[in-house]
Amino acid sequence: FVSTPTFEFWLILHNDEVFLHDQKELLENKRQGQKRYLEQALTQAYSGYRKERIHFERFLPDIRKAIQNEKCFCEDVNHLIDMLGTNVGVLINEMMQ
Repeated sequence: FVSTPTFEFWLILHNDEVFLHDQKELLENKRQGQKRYLEQALTQAYSGYRKERIHFERFLPDIRKAIQNEKCFCEDVNHLIDMLGTNVGVLINEMMQ
């Protein structure tokens, strides 16, 4: 299972703020100072977010939202090489059933 550009994209899907960001900037995920774009977006959406210490329990209440939001982006593993998206939600949805 894959997230492009990084796993942080899966995490930001737990918040509807993902739709406020430019998709090109999300995909490019350029370094902005010490953090990349997605890491900064997560820090803004989830105060205190740190890549080194992900507190997954803060994302858990919105897991269904993330699965739903994922459908608005690429989920096809064959296209995730160069397209913004993830299919982690597909795996989690299967595990929940």
